[in-house]
Amino acid sequence: MDDLVRQEPKAIESTMQQHMNNKTGPLTQTGVASYAYLPLLEFFSEGGQHTLQMLLNAHAPADKATTPSSELYYGISRALLEIKSEGCGSFFTFVGQAPPLPSAGPGKSSVGPLPGKFLSIGAMLSQPSLSHPLDLEIYARIAQYIETIAISEPLSSFLVKGGRRAPYGSHLTDLDAAKAYVQDKAFSMWHPTSTCSMMPREMGGVVNERLLVHGASSLRVVDASIMPLIPVADIQSTVHAVAERAADTIVADHSLAVG
Repeated sequence: MDDLVRQEPKAIESTMQQHMNNKTGPLTQTGVASYAYLPLLEFFSEGGQHTLQMLLNAHAPADKATTPSSELYYGISRALLEIKSEGCGSFFTFVGQAPPLPSAGPGKSSVGPLPGKFLSIGAMLSQPSLSHPLDLEIYARIAQYIETIAISEPLSSFLVKGGRRAPYGSHLTDLDAAKAYVQDKAFSMWHPTSTCSMMPREMGGVVNERLLVHGASSLRVVDASIMPLIPVADIQSTVHAVAERAADTIVADHSLAVG
């Protein structure tokens, strides 16, 4: 995949021919070789539990929370972080170097692609936004765990010992460095949700359980914006479920005949 990332003409031509002639090759794949949800295992040691509780308590909603739902969201997030079977982050591999990441800092620019063969290991925050200070604390630690994955068998046997790293994939052994890296490189996965949440009006909700806008009798919202929380996985299947539920609700509310 590295030659395609570098947009080498021969590789692009060969790949296009594969797809047009046989419907095979890289253009029929997402490029992601593996994907897994994991908790932050460091939080489940004795010392890690202490660190987790300190972080959670330090970032608990203030008495005068900005929205009535703040305490509810905080409780859900806290419960997810405290359960060892729940993944707070996801990790994936890409056989090749990932496309150059943008740099957010002033005067910085993207670097790459580079010659050679690479394996990319990425990490995502399961409840993303980076709008809350706790998000950065968790995401930085998730990013640091990439180092553990890279040196663990059997994956480490496939990597060249002391091999090159792309300049935009630095060693994240220091927490402060990991925070700076996340702030500079993190970007959205383009799954916007939750701007018209299905919740009680007094908690800041926009629609009720029948997808009707609070205070309106015939106005519904039927899209990803009604999800109170950002789904951990891709939102497509959840949007389909919302649409199916909405269709059933509209049929029932209007006593429509379905053939």
